[in-house]
Amino acid sequence: MKNVKIGDNLLVLGLGGSISNVATDEKDYHKYKIADYNNIVWKGYPYINDKDKPDFFKCEELLNTDLEAAFNSLPQDNSQVILISHSGPFSSPSSTSIEDNTVIYSGSISIDKLVLNNNNKIMSVCHGHTHRGKGYMKLGLSDIINPGALKFGDFG
Repeated sequence: MKNVKIGDNLLVLGLGGSISNVATDEKDYHKYKIADYNNIVWKGYPYINDKDKPDFFKCEELLNTDLEAAFNSLPQDNSQVILISHSGPFSSPSSTSIEDNTVIYSGSISIDKLVLNNNNKIMSVCHGHTHRGKGYMKLGLSDIINPGALKFGDFG
């Protein structure tokens, strides 16, 4: 975690690492069932509570602790923040991919909450992690951007 001032009232906050990715046949995250959260297809690093049997929500708690500490370390002024993170928000299409008719959610619920609770401060989130999830969307007032993977000919 690190933050850097890049201009008057503009900061970049960087946070690496990912949580575990979960899979379902449900394409609408609003209908995602709690039971599906432990259908883990890829384990996160370093946000993993148990390397043999990770628990999605406990992994989220680990990430959330670092995320809140990083955000709370920022100056309490009117600076805007660009968050650069490995994982994107859970609700963003840029954090989902479809493989063999299975939807894989690779975003973080903690990032969703942080952005929505701080929409007046976080102007954008730029993330990777989901190679085929390139795209742009708005989450509240904040821009969510996944440039995509360079290996697929995208910007990343």
